[in-house]
Amino acid sequence: MKIFLDDSRSFENIIKKGYTCVRTYDECIGLLKNYQYIEVIDLDYELESEETGLDVLKYMKENMIISKEIIIHSTHAGGVREMIDYIEEHFDGVKYRYCPLKNE
Repeated sequence: MKIFLDDSRSFENIIKKGYTCVRTYDECIGLLKNYQYIEVIDLDYELESEETGLDVLKYMKENMIISKEIIIHSTHAGGVREMIDYIEEHFDGVKYRYCPLKNE
């Protein structure tokens, strides 16, 4: 399972890469509850709700859900830093990278 979470960007090219795309925190959590193996999770920080991509990472940690790779594509500088710090502290040995996407 490859998950892409973003509240506003186009999914057209992302779907072609084999991702299941979701717009909200709740949709993302729904997928995480139903799949035990996550190959890649690609997260935006800012969502159109109180929850953020960081909250997804916290849910994953609290529920012992590990992804082989975590990608952060947000352009929110402070949120990106928070997410990277959280990954480094709580996801020992998990490959991660920051790969900002242009607004589409």
